[in-house]
Amino acid sequence: ESFRLFESNMSKYKGNRDKSVKPIYFDEIKKYLLKHQNGILVEDNLEADDYVIIKAIETGGVVVGEDKDSWGCPVRVYNPSKREEGVVDCRGFGDIWISDNKSKNVVGRGRKWFYFQVAYGDPVDNYFAHAQSEVKHGEKSAYNVIKDCKDDKECLEALVALYKRLYPEGKGYTTW
Repeated sequence: ESFRLFESNMSKYKGNRDKSVKPIYFDEIKKYLLKHQNGILVEDNLEADDYVIIKAIETGGVVVGEDKDSWGCPVRVYNPSKREEGVVDCRGFGDIWISDNKSKNVVGRGRKWFYFQVAYGDPVDNYFAHAQSEVKHGEKSAYNVIKDCKDDKECLEALVALYKRLYPEGKGYTTW
């Protein structure tokens, strides 16, 4: 299990996947990758994408993949599904914006993308800033909290103000 499972409180980390069926050939694929592709078995409660990011930071390498979380880490990223973007440098403060596709999702890179994720959450991993709040708050609200911030200090101040608005009296709850 990922260390995040034991750190999550308001909702179960990836709990929205509990009813998902594990791919039938998962174990065989893992064995094949380890034996024939010089695969590395990641231990220490890390997920594979965490390990790849850590190694990219240590070596200056490029993360190749589609995981949006890598865009908020101090690495360079190449998404093979978006070849036209080339290698994107996510090191530094970065930026966020509304995508121009039909979904109109928020996208970004650098620390500012990470701050947005703290302000919003991650529906893929089943966590949200507003998980135990009575205040209506969603992706666009989180975007509006972070979009005009010019540096780390402004982002951190905006996050503190957001969480004070989401939880003005504090909140007691039973963990999942």
